[in-house]
Amino acid sequence: MESVKNGRAKIVSNFNGTSIIVPSKKSWFGLLFMTFWLGCWAMGWIFAFTEVISSFFLNNTSISSGDSDYFILFWLLAWTIGGVYVIYLVLWGYFGKEILTIKGNHIEFGKSILGIKKIKSLKKSECKNFRLNENYSNYYNNNKTMAVH
Repeated sequence: MESVKNGRAKIVSNFNGTSIIVPSKKSWFGLLFMTFWLGCWAMGWIFAFTEVISSFFLNNTSISSGDSDYFILFWLLAWTIGGVYVIYLVLWGYFGKEILTIKGNHIEFGKSILGIKKIKSLKKSECKNFRLNENYSNYYNNNKTMAVH
């Protein structure tokens, strides 16, 4: 197995083919802020979850009562969706990798976070006219990156 590290990218050649692995671009301020935000998010989520459990299942009226129970339930749902999205962004920021693998008659490309991969595979004969375009999909800052299209 041959492994070459050239700047941020890591090139690995083995019996499976040749892979180019590029770690996610990191904005440390954004990652640290979002990690702190997730701590605050978790406290709010736990508070709302205990309110929903106590009002709907234990029939206690601690802080909320009546129609406000349904508002807290809706708020908890929206809060959970937003938190899951931020958890994804933080995991991508710390541990994400983009992978391009050339094996046999196929080219695979995709993303990986902590070993969980989403990969697309194409036949080499289907791959033509590669080009690089500027990509503005960085969530933490407005740095331009390059993307293969």
